[in-house]
Amino acid sequence: MLYEFCPAAAHWWHSGVDPVLPYDMVWKMMEMRATGMNMREALESLNLGGLAANVANYIGQVDAYRNHHLKEKDCSP
Repeated sequence: MLYEFCPAAAHWWHSGVDPVLPYDMVWKMMEMRATGMNMREALESLNLGGLAANVANYIGQVDAYRNHHLKEKDCSP
């Protein structure tokens, strides 16, 4: 089945290459959240505290977008 989904991956696997998972910042943040850390604490622990305002702005924009589109789909009287 690997051939059907990604011939390049099949080639590398048959060549004996051992895959290495990349560092995934989102996954790391989810792990930190599971321990009880909030977003600001997690960012600061990764020395990314300066991004807190950007992250908060992004989350606010996503919430606004979702709220706007949920109101459009609401067909209740």
